[in-house]
Amino acid sequence: MPTSIELHKQAVAASNSQQGVLSHRQLIGFMGWDMNMIRAQLNADRWQRVHQGVYATSTGILTIEARWWAAHLRCGDRSALDGESALHAWRVRSSTSTIEVVVPNWQNGHVPEISVRRTRAPIVSRSPSGLPPALVPQIALLHVSNRLSTSKALDLVGGALQSGRVQLDAFAGALATQRVKHRKVLTALLTEHRDGLTTSIEVAGVNRILKAHSLPVGFGQQREHIGGRSVIRDRVIGKLLIEFDGRVGHADATGRFRDLNRDNAALVSGRPTLRFGWVDVHEYPCAAADQVAHVLNLLEIPFDMAACKPLCQSEVARFRQRA
Repeated sequence: MPTSIELHKQAVAASNSQQGVLSHRQLIGFMGWDMNMIRAQLNADRWQRVHQGVYATSTGILTIEARWWAAHLRCGDRSALDGESALHAWRVRSSTSTIEVVVPNWQNGHVPEISVRRTRAPIVSRSPSGLPPALVPQIALLHVSNRLSTSKALDLVGGALQSGRVQLDAFAGALATQRVKHRKVLTALLTEHRDGLTTSIEVAGVNRILKAHSLPVGFGQQREHIGGRSVIRDRVIGKLLIEFDGRVGHADATGRFRDLNRDNAALVSGRPTLRFGWVDVHEYPCAAADQVAHVLNLLEIPFDMAACKPLCQSEVARFRQRA
């Protein structure tokens, strides 16, 4: 008969693939333990009980991954990580401390310390490497976006699509089949991403500055090579380059220095760069449109500018309207 320490080591090895967590069913059914063996480990302070019938083969604070496994083992084989927990598991974004799990509708939905959602719909899940099943990222993304305001939902979905953690085609499929709170704006966002727009500020910039004033939109996310390095231009309209500066990638000193070097290199090659921030896009889009129009004129790129609305603040648009 193995000693208590030897049994502990056996359980630790068996639990490695589950972040150090085992269920009562696994211990009794697959490993041949009995309840006395489990109690011995708990009484010796080698283990801790995480949920009813779920044990960690260590003591101390559990990692988020171990807590995910514990929640899945407690909720059963048909359960999957849901919502913020699923997005965290798929590395779309970090979640709160609350563990979210989805289970079939017929299953008991109350488990202390776990946020359990019951559903009649099929649970479409996969297992990220080394982790328990998680709702596929595109569906988890929509479930979380349904809880948010429109602007926060756009930021969340736009960031997920930009990072590549959620694929455009997969998201389009989920958008067509799931219940969606912000369907109209998310459908528009998906269309913009297919057209080469990858950030919420870029989407707003193209819509509010270029399209609203009937200016050419050019091409988005164009890859170029400068000094042996690959760079991606937000918009390219002939020889005019337009960059939209959101908070990501431009806020620190290194990012700003990199932007200046890119802009200077482009200007030296005869390709001016216009760079617009959040205030330009959301508060002064007409003034930004004027700047685009003036540079297009200098570069002799044809366009036919129009007012974005009856009270458009663009000088060029108003002049053409009067003419």
